[in-house]
This record gives sequence, C-alpha cells and structure tokens, in this order.
Amino acid sequence: MPSPCEGQALEYLRKYKFSVIPVGQDKKPIPGFSWKAFQERRADEREIKGWWTLYPQAQVGIVTGTISNLSVIDVDSEEGMENILPFLPSPFQPPMVWTPRGGYHFYCRHDSRVSNKVGVIPGTDLRAEGGYVVAPPSLGVNGSKYLWDQDCNLNTKEIPPLPSAYVAKIGSETGVVTHTLAKATEDFMTIGRRNNDLFHSLYSMTKLVDASELRVIAFQLGRTAKPPMPEREIEIVLKSVLERASKKDVSLAQDVSDYISVQTGFFSVNEIIREFDATGPFGRELRKNIHTIIARLAQKGSIEKYGEKSGVYRRVDKEKIMIDWENAQAKALDLQLPLGLDDYVYTLPKAIIAIAGFPSAGKTAFCLETIKTNMMNFNTLYLCSDLGPEEIKSRLEKHEDVPPDGWNFEAIERAGSFADVIDPNGLNVIDYIRLDEAWRVGAILQSIWDKLENGIAIVCIQKEWGRVLGRGKEYSLEKPRLYLSMDPGKVRIIKCKNFHHGIDPVGYAKYFDLLDGWKFIPTGPWKYEPLGDKDFIKPGWQTGRKLF
Repeated sequence: MPSPCEGQALEYLRKYKFSVIPVGQDKKPIPGFSWKAFQERRADEREIKGWWTLYPQAQVGIVTGTISNLSVIDVDSEEGMENILPFLPSPFQPPMVWTPRGGYHFYCRHDSRVSNKVGVIPGTDLRAEGGYVVAPPSLGVNGSKYLWDQDCNLNTKEIPPLPSAYVAKIGSETGVVTHTLAKATEDFMTIGRRNNDLFHSLYSMTKLVDASELRVIAFQLGRTAKPPMPEREIEIVLKSVLERASKKDVSLAQDVSDYISVQTGFFSVNEIIREFDATGPFGRELRKNIHTIIARLAQKGSIEKYGEKSGVYRRVDKEKIMIDWENAQAKALDLQLPLGLDDYVYTLPKAIIAIAGFPSAGKTAFCLETIKTNMMNFNTLYLCSDLGPEEIKSRLEKHEDVPPDGWNFEAIERAGSFADVIDPNGLNVIDYIRLDEAWRVGAILQSIWDKLENGIAIVCIQKEWGRVLGRGKEYSLEKPRLYLSMDPGKVRIIKCKNFHHGIDPVGYAKYFDLLDGWKFIPTGPWKYEPLGDKDFIKPGWQTGRKLF
C-alpha cells in the first residue's frame, strides 16, 4: 500500500501538473536529495514511486513557480492576515491549506513579475520561483497535518491569479532589505554608524527569516553602507546578532512565571518551549534557560511534578482569597447592549464582556454604540490601541442621534497594561487586545478582573479567519461572563453566565447590516444555532482537534 503522501503526490502530478518532491517533517528536503532540478522539470510517476520506496516516511512538497504555474501566499499569523487583507479582493476564495501552526497557504497562479519574498508584508511570505511549499496530507514537526479547507480546496475552487493589489505591493519591494532601507534615515549605514545600524536591522529580522536568509540580507545591507563594509566586519556583526538571538530575554523568568500563573491544570515544559518559540534555529540556549527556570520553580515549591511523564508539572497555589459574599450586592447593573442583547443577558458588578471579532466585523461600532447608550450612567473610559483622534472624531460624527458635543467619555491611547488605568467602578471599553500568545491574553483578562470592583470591562479581541474564539483561545474564555463572536453581519453568543427568564442563550445568533460604519440594522430575530464540534474545529479537520 502506498503511503498517503505518495498517493497524493501522484495525484498532484496527474491532475494538476504540479512538480512534487519528497521533504522531511521539518519542511526541509530529504538529506542527500537535490530538488533543484525539479524547478525545471516535473518528476514522472516512476520517480515519485521510487522516492517513497526509498523514503517511506517522506512528506510531500510542491515546487512553486513556472514549473507548477503556482505561487503560494504563506500567512503565518493573525497579524499577518490583518496586514495582507488590504491587498486581497473581496471575496477571495482560492484553494486554501491550514498549516499545523495555525497559518494559511493560499494557492494562486504563478505571476512572473514576482519571485520569492520574505516579510515584505509582515507575517506573510510568498513562495514562487525558486521555492516550494509543504502540502497536505503532510505532517508538521508538532505531528499535526497540513489540511485542505473543506470548502476551499483544489476540488472546489479554481486556482485564481495572484491579486493585482498584492502583486503591486510585492513588486514594489525587493524584500526585507528594501523594507529596511525605506525606513532608513539619511545617515543610515554611514561611517561611524554602520556596525550599529547593521546589528539592529538584522536583529529585528531574526523572527522573520532563518539564519541562512539572514546571512544573505547581512551582506546585501553591508554592501549598501557608505563606504561598503568589509566582509570580515559583516561576519563579526552577524555572529553577534545570532548569539544575541539565541539568548533569553532578561524578562524570560517573569514571562515563564506569568505563563504558569494562568494554568489551571497540568502543563509540560515542551508546551512552554513552543509558546516561547524556542524550537527554531535560535532556540537552543533559550530552551536551556527555560529548563533552568522550571527547575528553580520546582525547587521553590511553586510547581510540582504531575503524573509519571517526564517534564509535566502542575502549579501549586496556596493563596487564600476570602470572598465576602454576605455583604455583596447581587443587583444587576443598568447596562444596555447593542442588538437587544440585554433582553437576554444581564450584567453584575465586576464583570468582563469579551467580543472576539474578525477585522472589520463591527467591534469598534459595537464599542461606540455601547458607550453612547451608557455614558450618562457610568464614568466611561475608551482605551483604544489603533485609532487616532481624527478617526475617533470622524466615527463619532457619523452618529446622527448624538450631537458632536454630546459625547461624554474619556478616550485613552492604550495598547497594553490596561489594568493600570481602568476605572474599577466605571465602564471600561478596551479596543483591542493585540497579543498573539494565548496565555498572555488570559493573563491580561485576569489582571483586569483583579482590578475591577463594581465596574465593567468590555474587551475586544481580534480573531482569525474562520475561527469562533479570539486570540487567547481557551484562556480568553475563562474570565468573561459574556463572550460574543463577531463576523461581518453576524454576532453569536459563545458563553453567558447571567441570563434572564431561565433561558440560556448560548448558541443564539443575530444577523445584521452595519450602515455607514455605525448603525446596527437587525435583519432577523435572535435565533438558536447550536454550537457543535464544527464550531471549534478548523474547517476540513476530521481529527477532532479543537481550535483552542
């Protein structure tokens, strides 16, 4: 029986005329196998079968560029998705692959005007001439599969051309080097500054490119210096960058402690290593430091071994926080929420409401509508991370039912440390949490909840395309009493702890139009759409692996 990868490799050749190669689970070509020739010609079926006879555990790669008439947009994070959206048409539904680490591969026709590009749009790469991608049903290093989206795949969607706006953006850049030079000042890389500028430029790229690519960039930048840097000098700077990148941050011990502080069950050292991105080419020293920190915490009694498996621990929490329930006031706050939500839910003091939304789904409109309907009853703070004063004013002026001088709230520019400035007894609207790491989002929500007394915090969290939960995943679910998931034209109740009339509204959905960016127009009543496994599994996954 041929392996699944061999069978799929043959189908890629037969059906789509792709040039396929065997690759390892680490995404690299099989050791000793030269794949360069297959940029010029496609292997035939006999060769493919021979490869998988020699390398039965091989995964399947597809060579991009002219030979396969294929360019693949590689989006590796939610931030990358946000950054690339302005350059994609709507709708944009190419064949799409879910990658093992939560990213996306968008399959498009090759465009000879562009070639392999790394980091031109942060969080994204382009695999074109001279490159390749790992394709389904291959396994990643974490054991998870590359998987076709069940609705957007090679069988259901035509491969479209690369979007013209994306080609214009990519074609206007020559990669990370040009991106760096574009931001440079007049005296960038001049005598007296060359070593320092080169060091900081390279160090900022260590998470975008691997060591071999960084070396190429180092010499490209070094040659742009005034006067050009000697090769030996470039080598010294590059060595310093790689050594620095392999060391832990000064805050690593605190970060590891913060990560552990939000764990409610057991955790493994390997999970921490993955969370802190210590698995890559610069991770050896970082992994060593993490193991040292864990050993110290175990010695102090902050954590203890869990079960028989090596490297698995649980947090030891002996702190007792007394709850004065006898003197508590169990009266609901007079909080009004958009789309008639308060007909179904009520809000008690010291509550967090989370809104997970895809970009442009209406989170900010929801926030401003909530401020408008409650600002006379609460001291209201709007903590905003990406709107300047002009844009805030422009959005407020669209509200026909409030005069420009009728708004009553404080707007604060804030992208982090929200708990330091919130009003413990007021209405705090946080738009939005930017962090990628799930545990950090949980820690932020915990710090906000700790600061609240009788007040409320409405917290917006970005969510990825096709997902129900926002950044923070399961950690973002713990503290909120109400959790909403927003997509363009739809809001859904994912969690609700306080509801009217004994009717639990979890799973209820409401469809709406958003007029002029502020006015919610319901297009139907709240209706029950049961939440099932499909809501928490990436489309096309049959493994039962949860999104969070």
